Amino acid sequence: MARVMRAWEVHCTDPRLPRTLRPRLAGRFRVEKVVGYPIVNTRLGEDTYSDGIMRLLVEFVRRQKSLAAEELDAWADDLQTLSEQGRYFFALTRFLFLASKA
Repeated sequence: MARVMRAWEVHCTDPRLPRTLRPRLAGRFRVEKVVGYPIVNTRLGEDTYSDGIMRLLVEFVRRQKSLAAEELDAWADDLQTLSEQGRYFFALTRFLFLASKA
């Protein structure tokens, strides 16, 4: 999982932006509100967010060739197996920042 996540991280300009955005805005903007929006899936299926992001991730990492195709396929297969066994868990928090000029 860690190797796949590191390979995926390069698609982001700043993969840790939410934790650094507030200080970056300070001085020029007043942060009015920060809200987290959680996405949780306890199974993998075509109607879940995690299925779509997994497919996007696999395609991206495959094109980058930063992991062997066999390792990437094994990771995706493992997620499917976990879902079938009722042991799958995916969680992601999206953040919304409301800021105004200081």
